[in-house]
Amino acid sequence: MQSYSYIDIDQINLISDGSKELVSDLALIFKNQAPAFARQFDELYFSKNFLALSKLAHKVKGSVSTIGITRLVESMKELEHIAKEGVSKEKYSVLIDEFKTVSQKALNELNHYLENNKTEPI
Repeated sequence: MQSYSYIDIDQINLISDGSKELVSDLALIFKNQAPAFARQFDELYFSKNFLALSKLAHKVKGSVSTIGITRLVESMKELEHIAKEGVSKEKYSVLIDEFKTVSQKALNELNHYLENNKTEPI
């Protein structure tokens, strides 16, 4: 079985109950959501709306967990917490950039996974 750096296949299979079609659907949803999340992160960060930034990080945390991008779960949890408290503001942009980079790499891996498992790539 192929090893991936950005997605957790076991988590994906657990959530999808092994349904490749569901994985494909979830991946497509996330592919469509990710750019909007990135824009919202930037808008909220630059407008210094840190409470809303915290709420968005909470929402994104659920999305990345569902699609098996487990390495972003802790980052989004951290962003959620520090933005809610208004502390460690120097970390906000780092965590937002991590979301942008990792989510794109994870989507590439999901596409590879789906292609190699006889499901339409996203």
